[in-house]
Amino acid sequence: MPKKKIAVVCSGGGMRSAYTGGALVALAIKHKLIAPDIIIAASGSAAFALYYLTGQYKSIERIATELLSTPKFISFLRPFRIMDIDYLIDVVFKIQEPLNTKELREQSAKYYIAITNAKTRTTSYVSNDDNADIFELLRATKAIPIFFNKEVYLSGISYIDGTVSASFENTVEKAKELGATHIIGIDCLARNEMDHHSDNFVLIANRRQPAHLLTRDSRKLRAAFDLGFSDAAQNPVLSKFLVDVY
Repeated sequence: MPKKKIAVVCSGGGMRSAYTGGALVALAIKHKLIAPDIIIAASGSAAFALYYLTGQYKSIERIATELLSTPKFISFLRPFRIMDIDYLIDVVFKIQEPLNTKELREQSAKYYIAITNAKTRTTSYVSNDDNADIFELLRATKAIPIFFNKEVYLSGISYIDGTVSASFENTVEKAKELGATHIIGIDCLARNEMDHHSDNFVLIANRRQPAHLLTRDSRKLRAAFDLGFSDAAQNPVLSKFLVDVY
């Protein structure tokens, strides 16, 4: 029998990704899935995917529900940089809740972070094997046009937000290309295109959207995180799926 390979695929969605953070914490704490073979993410979900791999679950919660509800990150008084991704990377991820990059380098799980070539609008997936600066990679995948209004250079090539070119469906297909036999999808955007389950795919999907792309209200961010946690923790289809996989 072929070896089973589990992938977790996360959609991006700006501040709606608080839902993704909650779901990832539930995967680890409630379902004991702490190291899938593959995790694929982009944009708002990318950092949470990496904090999940390093076991920094409290950091995910604090970032999702507390640290981003500040005008230092989102402010409509900065029309050319409403969402300050530099603040997110250089203050939140490096100082307030530092990502454990040493632990990340020692991970056996493979991460794939989607970024978009700013000129060709094509997708690249950067993994552990590429030895990219992780903070610059996060800066690139989160460089949302209009709201951040800046391109990020990696190896001399300019990139922007990964979700510009990579849809949730694209990333699920990427997981299959990488050999995933069982896929857990986390979709924070409340869409219905992939509203189905199968023996190899289970979807955790946001149905109520407490938070939106530029939400700064900590109560709404907390509600989104808690909803993601409960949707994953209390999901009987997911529980059976993981029992069958293991």
